[in-house]
Amino acid sequence: MQKVNHADFIKYLKEQWSGKCPLCGSGNWNIQAAVYQLIPYGVDTLIVDDPNPNIPVIPVFCTKCGNTILVSATIAGLVRK
Repeated sequence: MQKVNHADFIKYLKEQWSGKCPLCGSGNWNIQAAVYQLIPYGVDTLIVDDPNPNIPVIPVFCTKCGNTILVSATIAGLVRK
């Protein structure tokens, strides 16, 4: 599992994001330390012939209401394409 550089990710978030939760208005967030991946889903099977089979994301969640936002680790510059 790939870990993220928290300082780089926090810098990226401060440059790009207002920081308020769209559900509850809180500004208290927790950042996951690892990169996760979204992969295509098929009804009966995993789709493996997609030319871009996964999307690396970093979960950020509101500590008040639990709303979770997924930030692209590629666009944030934390993983290579």
